[in-house]
Amino acid sequence: MKKNFDFSCLHDSSLLSFFLEWKNGQLTIELKFYDYSVASIKSLKIIATNWVTFNCPRKEEWGPSVSINKVDIKELSKDLKILSIEMQSGDTIFIEAQDFSVIR
Repeated sequence: MKKNFDFSCLHDSSLLSFFLEWKNGQLTIELKFYDYSVASIKSLKIIATNWVTFNCPRKEEWGPSVSINKVDIKELSKDLKILSIEMQSGDTIFIEAQDFSVIR
């Protein structure tokens, strides 16, 4: 799992799914992205550990899209970070969790 990941490379990636595990507090986000280093489409998972908030609107104010515009992560406190995923539909998904990691 990668802890220091450049989320800016996820522009135009496709959001596939979310998988919530309530009991252990894990949220898995599944994506497809274009890996320029090997010129191919790859799978990627973002794991939210001990998530506390998951806000996922799907209003599609800019029209329907599964593509990501940008992803940001900010540290709110020592034990809490927030991940925001702005979709090209105009929706922004927010997840607050203790930590985030990436599996390629």
